[in-house]
Formats: sequence, C-alpha cells, structure tokens
Amino acid sequence: MTNIPAFIAEEYASSPKNFMAGLYFELSQHTELYTGKPIKIAKEWEGLDLQFQQDENFGAQFKRVDFLKSKVGAVTAAITDPVAKAKAVYYYIQQNMKWDSSYAMGSSSLRKAFDKHVGDAGDINLLLVAALNVAGIPTSTVLLSTRDHGVINIQNISPTAFNYVIAEAKINDKKYLLDATDPLLAFGTLPLRSLNNNARVLSVDEAAHWIDLTSNQTQNSTYLLNLKLQDNGKITGTLTSRFTGYSAYNKRKEITTFADTKAYADSFDKRLPELKITHSEINNLDSLDYPLTETFDIEVDAATQNDKISFNPYLISRVVANPFKSEDRNYPVDLGMASDAKFIINITYPASYVIDNAPQSATLSLPDQGGRYSVTSQVDSTSLSLTSTLSLKKSTYTVDEYQQLRELYDKVIEQEKQELIFKKK
Repeated sequence: MTNIPAFIAEEYASSPKNFMAGLYFELSQHTELYTGKPIKIAKEWEGLDLQFQQDENFGAQFKRVDFLKSKVGAVTAAITDPVAKAKAVYYYIQQNMKWDSSYAMGSSSLRKAFDKHVGDAGDINLLLVAALNVAGIPTSTVLLSTRDHGVINIQNISPTAFNYVIAEAKINDKKYLLDATDPLLAFGTLPLRSLNNNARVLSVDEAAHWIDLTSNQTQNSTYLLNLKLQDNGKITGTLTSRFTGYSAYNKRKEITTFADTKAYADSFDKRLPELKITHSEINNLDSLDYPLTETFDIEVDAATQNDKISFNPYLISRVVANPFKSEDRNYPVDLGMASDAKFIINITYPASYVIDNAPQSATLSLPDQGGRYSVTSQVDSTSLSLTSTLSLKKSTYTVDEYQQLRELYDKVIEQEKQELIFKKK
C-alpha cells in the first residue's frame, strides 16, 4: 500500500482500529504442552460458544459457586418480586466488589475474588451471573468487545474478538443488561466502554445469539429555570435539574469528585460567575434506581446599562462550541447512545418593563427522524416562557449525515448565545 492518508482522530469516534486497513492473523491450532495433543480453534461461532462454556476460567467456574448460596439467600430473604430480587443481588455484588480497572472475560477463581472483595471485570461480572442464577434469576453471560478494542466482525470467527463480559438477566420476558464494576451504575445501565455494537449471548435457556448493545441505553436531562425580575432590577429564582439514564450516572460521577454536596454546589459560583447559589438541595444521589435531581435557589448577576437589563437565559449546560469542527468527516459519528436535553425557562417581570428582543421559535430536524432541535416561546405583558429541546435519536450517524448534524449544532450555538434584554418603560 502506498500514499495512505493519515488517520485524524476526532471527537465522538469509536476505535481507530475500525477504520484503519490492516492484515490480522488468528491462531488456528496449538499443541497441548504435556500431552502433545493438537488443539484446534473452532471455525464456527457455535464451536467457540462450546469452548467458552467448557473453559476452566469461564463456564466451568459456575460449577463451583455453592459459597454464594448463603450470601445470596440472606440478601434476597423475604423478597418475592423478581425484579426487586435481581436488584438486591446486583447491588450486593456491586457494593461488595471493587473493580481493579482491568478488562477480562474469565476468572481463575470466583471464590478467591469474592473473598478478597476485589477483581477484574471478569471476576466481578461472572460473580454477578452466578449470584443471580443462585437467586433463581435466569442470567446469561454476554461476551463483547469494548469500544477501544474495536467492533466485532461477525463474519470473522475469532475468540480474540472479545475482551469483556457482562450479564443478561431475564425477568418476566424482559431482558436486563448488567455490569457491576462501577458503584455508580444503576441497574440496567451499562458503562460507555461496553456500548460497541454486537455482543454474543451465551444463554442459559436458548441458543447463543447476537444482540445490539446500544438500543436500550439513553441519556436524558431536563433543566427548569423559574425566574422573577423585580422592579428594582434584581433577578432571583430557582434552577431545577433532572437527570436519568447515563446523564444521571455522569452527574453522580461529577458530584463524587467533590468533598461533599455543599462543595459541589459552591463550585457553581466559580464555574458560572453570572450565578450566585443561595441554597441547594440534591436528591437521590445514592438511590441509583431513581432520577437524580438538583434544586438551587439562585440570584442572577445581570448586566445593567442605562434603562436595560440583559443576561443569557441558558445559565447552565450551554453549548458554546461545535464538537464537529472538521469541514468533512470520513468515518461515522459514534455518540454511544441516544440523548435528549430539554431547557425550560419561565420568567415573570413587572409591568414597568418590556422585553426588547423577544425570542423567536425555530425548528431544525435531521433526516430520517435522526434528531431534532426546537425552540418555542410565548411572551405576554408580564411573562416569558421558552422551551428548548435537543433530541438525538441515534447512537451513530453516518458520514452522509455528518453535515446536517454539524449544522444542527451551529443552530444550537446561535440560539443559545442570544441574550434576553429587558427595557424599563
């Protein structure tokens, strides 16, 4: 090969391995050290499935999990609802095992990892599979390739296609994908590293099969801003934020970087100088199954000049730069999951003021229902209501969709940089 163009990494991309040409070799046979017996690598996925299920460090580990029975029995005692039982087991493994940050598919000893309360991803998630099955919840192992490891080509049968394992619990005909390595992940939420297209389910009650990992993962956030402009020009109100899915995970992770919730709230004064927090309240920080909510009593530091008061109403989570900077892109945009962000602003003001630049409604949609940005506003003599919604319905956007996605963000930036101006009558 000659004159190969450089690969330039950009934001929201999966592994460069997915786009760079190469020739890869796979082991087809090896000789057993002590017997001299030739061991052939399976040439079909079904053959690999059987090898994994019989492997001493994988499927065979589930034959030696009697040590979990008393622990699981104590955790699930008096719980009859199967979902509640599965959650109890999941949170027990999650809180009692510390992940050493290593990726793995198997475990040399589930018992040793359990006794030490520390292990790699294979130790922890195989323990989770075992514990759920002990609790009577049919749970399968799911083999996958993490995002940095590259996507799986299902036409190329290879045991090295995988480097990670998670669990799939089946409850009342509904399936839940689970990963217990992170203490902040809610039941049914996977870490971003796992969201990488195809995964292989080695099922306990049906034939092995492929699944799409990204279809049931989302991140959603809603910001509600209620403000009041007083006759003396002072602006006060409340900011309420609600996070679900992966947005809740990210927010919990951010908060844990501070000494406590007060230190986190105090950081807003430094990061957002136009805001002053007078009171804060955070709910469900440790209740992972519920939305995380924040409520702040705020004062807005608005600019005043002559008879005018101005400020940007997008006080938090404003988009100020387009993440898609290149004019062209030669590979897909991979966001990992769909997302939805809503910003609602309600402002009341005295009759002695008028709005000098009433916001205009606008809508921009991506092709094939891939996403939408909309702004709606309503203004009367003493109040303004503004709702802004950015919905990205896909986890991955193709090269052909790149320009429209880039234009969508340009529209968001243009809208969110506009200031509200109130003029004294």
